Amino acid sequence: MSTISVENLNQGDILLYHGKSWISKAIRFFDGTDYNHVSIYMGDHIVAEALENGIITQRIDESIKNSEYVSAKRLHNCPLNMDPVMNIVSRYEGKRYAYEQLLLLAFICIFRKVNLNFAIVRFIKKLLEVAASLLVELMNADKQALICSEFVFRCYDEAIENDDDPYTIVLQDMHPLSIAKLSKQRNTKQPAHVYPPSIFSYFYYTAIYPSSKTKSKHIISFQPVDIHTIPPFNKDHLEPQSELYYLFEEVKNNYQAQEQLEKASLDTHLKDALDMFITAQYYTNGIQASNKSTFNDFNLEIIKSFYQTNANFVTPGDLFRAKNLELIGIISSDPFTDNYRPL
Repeated sequence: MSTISVENLNQGDILLYHGKSWISKAIRFFDGTDYNHVSIYMGDHIVAEALENGIITQRIDESIKNSEYVSAKRLHNCPLNMDPVMNIVSRYEGKRYAYEQLLLLAFICIFRKVNLNFAIVRFIKKLLEVAASLLVELMNADKQALICSEFVFRCYDEAIENDDDPYTIVLQDMHPLSIAKLSKQRNTKQPAHVYPPSIFSYFYYTAIYPSSKTKSKHIISFQPVDIHTIPPFNKDHLEPQSELYYLFEEVKNNYQAQEQLEKASLDTHLKDALDMFITAQYYTNGIQASNKSTFNDFNLEIIKSFYQTNANFVTPGDLFRAKNLELIGIISSDPFTDNYRPL
């Protein structure tokens, strides 16, 4: 693939990042592509992206400096006028939202297919515990979580209120959003937009869809936690040499060596960590519970809210694999010149 400079970019181009941190590597490991972060090129050497301190715009050289390389993609039949997308970027921009790669990693492990072994179960359990504490911190700061790739996808999808508009990014056929859209076109209520092999489906699918033919053989009721008992978030959990870091190293080293777990062997402590994460995410979104008559109905409402809000999320890998995005090139390490220097 050819190397390009920023001068080759057009407004609205989607930039995909191959970062250097261990969390970036973990996202790529579980998502199955070479990318862990995404932004939108605004023109004039400026990008818009979801970062820890909100949806911000900054210079592209600052944005890509911690990545090994960055690839640029563009709509195959890209409209000349990208103002509708830019208008949505402006709508999201600000400090209402916050993004941590840790949350993207958590959602991938919850909703996508993961070949489970004991090392992966240990890692995901710790990941969900730390991610739950991060969600509580966001709630206390009056912020909502927004994944970087979800932000980019929404900016295109919401540009025009028309399912067939020229801005909508077309994801692969097996993506939950594509399956859900196809089910709607066929006028069926088949809940096909949850991956059956996912951890979420394993524990909660039957509770959400009791009449579905796809039954979970292992039904455990959701148990919400008191969010005040969730330990405070500590950024040291994300640093190299942290427990989470070493658990991921164990995953990489044992992914092929350990046999895949039978689902019946799933550690119940993993389910406890998932309950904690789901509870934290429910309250972080500021959702007000309806006046339910029973405790079990309230629990089911939390599970359904979590599923409806998050199951169809979009990852950087989904955008890389999108059917109507074409690869333009790799941005050079010096983004303001055409002189390429290896990264």
